[in-house]
Amino acid sequence: MSEQEPSLDSVDEQFFEVTPVALLTCGEFWVAFPVHEIEEITEWRQPSPLPGVDAHISGVLNFRGRALPLLDLAALLNTRASPRGAFQRIVIVNAASMRVGIETERVSRIIDARPDEWHAVEAVQGDRLRAVCVAELRLKEGVVGVLDTALLLELARVR
Repeated sequence: MSEQEPSLDSVDEQFFEVTPVALLTCGEFWVAFPVHEIEEITEWRQPSPLPGVDAHISGVLNFRGRALPLLDLAALLNTRASPRGAFQRIVIVNAASMRVGIETERVSRIIDARPDEWHAVEAVQGDRLRAVCVAELRLKEGVVGVLDTALLLELARVR
């Protein structure tokens, strides 16, 4: 190999480990879902109530002919909830053979998180929120908890 040709050894390995994540609000906090677990982001609409379910289940939507449970993430994670009527978007996630809509006030942006931006979970507030985070990012929005979607959906599962 000539000296002008780049080799894989000279390429930063982090280039190959970038993970796209979507940033959204969870009550007073910012969280992130890996983009590969997001099926769609859509406008919020009023769900049909389900009597007798836990408070973190807002109801159910008819989404493309199928029932889609709607999850209030702040209620599930015991964080300060958003006022009713503040929700603007539904983030539809799919992980561990479960599919739900997550209510949120705001989806900020999608970023390509490099490995050097990932930190151990230390500054994320709230015990339940911290328990379902795999890492945290420190961004202009503040500390963002990166969620383990499968663990989160298992925690939310109605039994």
